[in-house]
Amino acid sequence: MSDAGPVEQSPLHIPRPRALLLGAAMVVALAFLIPFFNFSLNKFDWAFRPLAVGPVFLLFLLILPVNTLLRKARPEWTFTGPELLLAYAMMAICAALANEGLFGYVTGNSVHPNYFATPENRWARTFLPSVPVWLQVSEPEAVRWFFEGKPAGAAIPWAEWTAPVLAWSVFALALYAAFFSLGCLMRKDWIEGQRLAFPIAALPIEMAGDAIPSSGSPFFRNPLLWFGVALPVVQSLVQMAHLFVPAVPYSGLYFNIGRYFAGTGPWDSISDSSAYIGFETIGLLALMPAEISLSLWLFYLFNRAQVFTFAALGFGQEGVGAGTFSPSAFITYQEAGGATAMAVPPRYRGRPA
Repeated sequence: MSDAGPVEQSPLHIPRPRALLLGAAMVVALAFLIPFFNFSLNKFDWAFRPLAVGPVFLLFLLILPVNTLLRKARPEWTFTGPELLLAYAMMAICAALANEGLFGYVTGNSVHPNYFATPENRWARTFLPSVPVWLQVSEPEAVRWFFEGKPAGAAIPWAEWTAPVLAWSVFALALYAAFFSLGCLMRKDWIEGQRLAFPIAALPIEMAGDAIPSSGSPFFRNPLLWFGVALPVVQSLVQMAHLFVPAVPYSGLYFNIGRYFAGTGPWDSISDSSAYIGFETIGLLALMPAEISLSLWLFYLFNRAQVFTFAALGFGQEGVGAGTFSPSAFITYQEAGGATAMAVPPRYRGRPA
């Protein structure tokens, strides 16, 4: 069929039930792909970035080529913009849960105490009896296989993982319900009062902003888009090729600038400093108000300056002065105070009139 005009759809502000099915299918895909790429292959991260790569990539595929082909072949099957955004929102939540947001901690913490318990550290007597049995995997073989790999032909002991996974899933559901409720409380002040930009949501909204997003949408027909996308896409493809085939040349975008300060008196305190060129971070900073993006750089430099100053005064994490004053703890308390100062006023402004 020809690409003719908009298709009769249900109202655009009400996604059809099939959008939930699409989102659920994408969630299942990410639930397998993210841990597989990050934990099994230890290759690349699809989720733990300022803008999660996995959900954005799948949204891109749903528009190009899926929706483009559907619009030409079966217009009645095309997905509307709100439907794609609903699916993206489901994927974005799943991406956090399937990575370090939950899965990375739950699996390790469920087996770590039993695997590393030894007669010398006396964990079996000191704190393991206080850990609920439904939060840990206690079967010795299941614990050992997690770290050392299961024997060929052996079945994965899913039964041993049922209780910890269910328990942590209930916790995750309650946590996200609390986040959602907090967002609802703050919505009016954030959107109507402060008119926040929400840069993380800007890209998916622009991608799926049309009634029927496809290759013909103005967003995808902008030459500047493809010029800006080309460099990070090529860089990512070369990186993935290098990870799977080390013979492919690749120079990473991480720079260990702290090595220039290592072993040189107080400067050694900032030898863990590093720099990273992150294209997604650069893009988000461009969408942020200048005051916020400047504060991110400024307070990072202030953090490094404090660490150096404390070291120059003789306060370190070890040795003389550590028992009296801990620079790390002091800076952590600063950050906690700053977070509190940022959280309380918006909650006060967002209270019902």
